Amino acid sequence: MTYRYYPCPVWSDLRRDLVVSLHGMDNSVLGKVTRIGIRGSYYQQRNHVFLSIFPSSESGIQEFLRRLPPTQPLALLTQPDSRANACLVWRPGQEQTMAIAPDGSDGSRKTGAFLAFVPEQDVNEVRNSEDGLFFLLSNSDWQKVREALLSGSDVSISPRETTGASISIRRVKPQTYLSPVTGEMYVSEGWTTHEPHRPALKLP
Repeated sequence: MTYRYYPCPVWSDLRRDLVVSLHGMDNSVLGKVTRIGIRGSYYQQRNHVFLSIFPSSESGIQEFLRRLPPTQPLALLTQPDSRANACLVWRPGQEQTMAIAPDGSDGSRKTGAFLAFVPEQDVNEVRNSEDGLFFLLSNSDWQKVREALLSGSDVSISPRETTGASISIRRVKPQTYLSPVTGEMYVSEGWTTHEPHRPALKLP
């Protein structure tokens, strides 16, 4: 938001002015929720949330969840999703929802820095808050989500009403690449292909 670069600056300036501090987060809504950092990302399109989790986070999530009461709210601290075309942003004192987006984007797929689950609700609902989402859901649907997180399985929760929110959680399957030059096999949690923004120059 400060440097107006989506989703985050590609440069580093060690002498830059202070942008945010932990002290400024004292009144953050997220600061009042139990949270865990994960290797994963999400984006919201209309009233549906697509959450992807990398395998390296599974054991940490499972161990963390086992220590929590069954209906305790939980926030997953995530990374920006490469499939999104807008990113929620927030700084202390900001009251309205804000997002940044690349040029030409319609902002229809928003990602953010966290996804919080809040059970004990009558209907499933998504609310933007600060630079993330709060997914309000019933205890029965939270139990399905919780069991999926504990077992490492995929799950999809359909809306209970036409206006209700829904969510899909999937595990990112490891991908392999065989080098045609060295014959070595590389294993990754996921590859992201970045295409050039401008057409390649034609040499004379």
